Amino acid sequence: MKKKILLGIILSIVFTYVAFMKVDLMNFLGVLRNVKYEYTIPVILFNLAGFYIRSVRWKYILEPVKSIKTKRLFSSVMISFMANNILPIRLGEFVRAYSIGKMENISKSSAFATVVIERILDVFFILFLFLILLFLSPIALHVPEGLVRNSYYVLIFSVIFLLFLLFIMWKREFVLSLIEKILKSFPKSVSERIQNIIDSFIKGLDFFRNTRNFIPIVLLTIIMWIIYMSGYYFGFLAFGFYSNDHYKFLLAGVVLLVLGCIGVMIPSAPGAIGTYHSFCILGLLITGLTDINQTAAYAVYIHGVNYIGVVLVGFIYFFKENMSLSDLKLSNEKS
Repeated sequence: MKKKILLGIILSIVFTYVAFMKVDLMNFLGVLRNVKYEYTIPVILFNLAGFYIRSVRWKYILEPVKSIKTKRLFSSVMISFMANNILPIRLGEFVRAYSIGKMENISKSSAFATVVIERILDVFFILFLFLILLFLSPIALHVPEGLVRNSYYVLIFSVIFLLFLLFIMWKREFVLSLIEKILKSFPKSVSERIQNIIDSFIKGLDFFRNTRNFIPIVLLTIIMWIIYMSGYYFGFLAFGFYSNDHYKFLLAGVVLLVLGCIGVMIPSAPGAIGTYHSFCILGLLITGLTDINQTAAYAVYIHGVNYIGVVLVGFIYFFKENMSLSDLKLSNEKS
């Protein structure tokens, strides 16, 4: 765990240096002074609305485990993303499974399985969107070849992992029997504990059997990412970007959505510091902006505004649900 944390910190330092090494501080601050900050509230509200739609989608994915009210799921989602912003290597995903398990008295392993499914859906959607961008706008975009190649690698890995999850769901008895044989040399209390965790995890995959929820989940995924993307557009208005080019205005929002998600996936210090900024700046550069001070200022602004909004709302729910720092520690230990 300590090595992963150290790796995340090192990567954040490297990405931060690469993102800001050519920035002129005075010009950078000058750009921030001229921002139309009245657009900040819509940026925050659309980001939070995206999290609410995420909670509605999670309700459908969790349905085979337990039917839970959306407001409870929203609480858990906000706590987990707050944790992602203050804890290293995206440990907020474990916090989400732990918090909803504690609040609703369900298996934390089953809850974590649904979080894994949710993340796979997001990866597929983002990569699908990225491939569409490359197909429709090969001239308008100047995407580095390495980014395209790595995106294909992520897509291949995601498909393999999805097939693996489907296999262990459909061959549940075989998998459990195999694990039982492997654990024969372990103490009985330990082997039973591990088997129960794995069994609960597989139960969380029952979402795949409930095909009637596929359409609403796909629709909610599209709506959710459109709402997230809207926050970028209000950011463009705040900075006056693409004011004379409506096509680039629309295109850049999609590009930043895709690249911002890629930046967040990379191991980093809490809050995706450096990694997010680098990919956000890259997105603005490949859609036609050339002033590094403007692109860097936008990256700092959009990241900072959303970071503060998520952390504040997350902490409100954190205390509302009577959680404590020891709960965060427990959830991380179980990761």
